[in-house]
Amino acid sequence: MAKAPHPYSELFPMMNAKALRELTTSVSEDGLQEPILTFEGKVLDGRNRQAACSNANIKPVYKRYTGDDALGFVLRSNLHRRHLTTSQRGEVAARLTTLKLGDNQHTEPTEDEGVGIPTPSISIDKAAKLLNVGRDTVIGAKKIHDSGDDDVIEAVRTGDISINKAVKLVAPAPILIPVEEVQSGKLLRLWDKTGPGGRKLFLQGIGARV
Repeated sequence: MAKAPHPYSELFPMMNAKALRELTTSVSEDGLQEPILTFEGKVLDGRNRQAACSNANIKPVYKRYTGDDALGFVLRSNLHRRHLTTSQRGEVAARLTTLKLGDNQHTEPTEDEGVGIPTPSISIDKAAKLLNVGRDTVIGAKKIHDSGDDDVIEAVRTGDISINKAVKLVAPAPILIPVEEVQSGKLLRLWDKTGPGGRKLFLQGIGARV
């Protein structure tokens, strides 16, 4: 029975269909070359390998992660082995700012460690640094997440569209005011500015009673 993914592993997108087919073929022909790591009873690293095993009808091999930096391990592993676009890394960073960390994820990264783990409250600046993207990229990704548009979020996550394009897609539509209302508003403002004398002359000019 397949194990559920750990929230840390879900920061990153799954392989696309083509890559997963190639991995399935590899597992089918050569077997599983690297065990699937678990943490807290869930898949920490190896969701794609688990899926490939299932597709190839091969029993997966699991190994428990025994380190003390599970989130840092996931970040380092995925950033090292996967070729993600800037927008995809920005999307991951946005997820990182809302991620609830476990009690063992409290250490600050050092300059020598490279990708490390900040305190449980991960700021936009810290997430941007960890994923090697600009702050504006993370802010844009958060706007996309806040929109709740799952299709656009997934498109950015899979690398189909950029964050800049996605932000435009989820931006609220401008409020269109009918021309008649705009003109009426201008007339009212002019009427207010005219003063009593000007209003009297105007009414007399149009033949209205004053």
